[in-house]
Amino acid sequence: MLHFLAPLIAVLLMSDWAGAQVSGGGDRGAGAGRGVGGGGGYNCPGGGGSRGRGIVRGPGAPRSDGGQVARPRGPTLPTGGYPALPAPAAGTPAVHPAGPLLDPFTLSGQEIEDLTDWRMWWELNRDAYLILGERGARQDTAGGEFYLGTGQRQTIRDRGRATRDDVLLNIVPALATVIESGGSYDLVREAIVAQAKAGRQETHFGLPFSLRHFLSENDHLVINQTAALAFGILASAEGVEDLRSLLGDTTAGRKLVRDEFVDPELRAFAAYGLGLVGQAASSDDVRHEIVSALVKTFEDPEISPELQSAVALAVGLVPLDPAPAEAFLCVCGECEVGGPATSLEAQVTWLMRSFTAERGLAETVRAQIATSLARLISHRPSQVDPFLKEGVTETLVHALEQNQRQSEVVKESAVLALGMIGDADLDPVDQWVRLALGRSACTGKPLERRFALISLALAGSRPGQGTEPFAGTAGTLNELLHHLTRGQRSVRPWAGLALGVMGHWLLFNGQELSPQAAVALKSAARGSRRVRDLGAYALAMGLRRDGAMLEFLLSALDRTRDHEARGYVALALGLIGDQAALEPLRDILGDGDTRPELREQCGAALGMLSDVKLIPLLLTELDDRRDADNCEALAVGLGGLGHPESIDALTAMLQDLELEDDVRTRAAVSLGRLADPLPLTWRSLLATGTNYHGAPQSLTNRTGTGVLNLR
Repeated sequence: MLHFLAPLIAVLLMSDWAGAQVSGGGDRGAGAGRGVGGGGGYNCPGGGGSRGRGIVRGPGAPRSDGGQVARPRGPTLPTGGYPALPAPAAGTPAVHPAGPLLDPFTLSGQEIEDLTDWRMWWELNRDAYLILGERGARQDTAGGEFYLGTGQRQTIRDRGRATRDDVLLNIVPALATVIESGGSYDLVREAIVAQAKAGRQETHFGLPFSLRHFLSENDHLVINQTAALAFGILASAEGVEDLRSLLGDTTAGRKLVRDEFVDPELRAFAAYGLGLVGQAASSDDVRHEIVSALVKTFEDPEISPELQSAVALAVGLVPLDPAPAEAFLCVCGECEVGGPATSLEAQVTWLMRSFTAERGLAETVRAQIATSLARLISHRPSQVDPFLKEGVTETLVHALEQNQRQSEVVKESAVLALGMIGDADLDPVDQWVRLALGRSACTGKPLERRFALISLALAGSRPGQGTEPFAGTAGTLNELLHHLTRGQRSVRPWAGLALGVMGHWLLFNGQELSPQAAVALKSAARGSRRVRDLGAYALAMGLRRDGAMLEFLLSALDRTRDHEARGYVALALGLIGDQAALEPLRDILGDGDTRPELREQCGAALGMLSDVKLIPLLLTELDDRRDADNCEALAVGLGGLGHPESIDALTAMLQDLELEDDVRTRAAVSLGRLADPLPLTWRSLLATGTNYHGAPQSLTNRTGTGVLNLR
């Protein structure tokens, strides 16, 4: 009988969730500013914290003014609580809800102070590389193509996810209950995102109505933003009109949020949402409608560079169909095309003209345009006119020339963009790309040089056209080895990581890997003077799936005392996938003195090893130890396994009010990952290949309220 009623109960829970909201008067101010890390020079050889805790009161909890948390407007809930966030006391200056500005970026529990730190790149780009390591993931030509933002395509069907019955009967109702009862900002935001993931291919239970309710019935900017983004994650055309009205700050948009204007950061989140919808849209009309709205906002002379940057990035997520050959004419590089929303050629031409305009655009905006140009070209490379690719390449390479007075952030983005569009064949344009990247790796500013190494790895491992699609691979490999063995010591970890990236994609494309690279990585790891650098070399070994490095990595895991380095070694062992790593990783996870960051990496590694026998051990550990750090790590491990028993444990953690909200947030993230029917995360579409140095605050920031701070 209960099984018969379960679908109805789930529907009722979602209906209840539609009426829940975050109520109270929160701050609508923008986040704090972003700092920029520095780095040392280079001579070419031979040439989170406590954020979000305790912000949400439980149902009916007494307020500081002696009153009670007001019930929200909208549908009345028969039982349960309401996510209520406190209003600042009268006369108190507004404070950003995430708390005071954190000096370093906090990613995966690690504080990163320097943007030239290789961990910054890895933590924002890792999704596209860890997907092949997950349980049950395999190449499957029957699957759909998923755009990586690097010109690489993955056709993967992941059998380690929750079944649709588990999603609809267990995960969705649990998330709905948590959103109804409330919690910290992070918990509510991640639960909303998880709900959207669950509906990415099959919208369920009136979720768009629920998201509109979150937009209109609460006064908390971070929740408004999350709802707007969730429309994009959901990838439903049903949300396009609302997102357009928010982006354009129209009368309808202001009415939706019940305010005199739409906050600029909310408009930025609406832009990202539109980009995600357009990226997944099968309808040509929907994509044209989205690009038209984005272009109109971009050209508004009143908008800020921050919002303009967000819109520029969103445009790159929505590739239009190429125009018929007879529809436009190119003479001496100048193309006669229609408006930006008429075809791919028109879209790219409009962006190139904006990028090369002599005045009017901030450098940070031009940096994001470079990224979008590359994404549009690399989305469907076989359908792109060669002259269009050549035009974009010329634009980007010209920006890197030494006689050009370009800002560092523009050159960094140009380097990353070239890595997205170049490949390894003998086509003159691709040889030009690799030559320009090699020059930047030697002569550019610190971050440009490091990005150039990663881009060389991408271009050198991407197959081109013709009879020799990998003709340039050997030369690129030698160049990276040169930087690893003879480059400046602070750059060598980047060269090592680049070799791992190159090996990852060569394996993906069915190519054999060079034993010379394996020897060089092992030698670099043994001779590294900084313990942290060991993590880069270990990851490279893991990305190359190098089983010959298993013994070395197990030894490094045992003898290394630095918890951050050990975490990356653990992750590398998970990527290699050998069951011999199970016991050492279990021992670390079960050690009460293990640091939180190491626990999380071990949990992820154990999830990738996918031993279902591990589940009873994790569940016993969960029963025996209830400390927050241990539970968060266990949630990561259980989320990687994707077994019905792990789903039950995660839903129990999510709804356990005795656990800290940080733990419940991690459980929500893991459940969202299991409920997502697509192997490629929505986050990787925005993160992969993006220059985080010049990124707008709405994308990523030190206070943790950017789009990429959601999981």
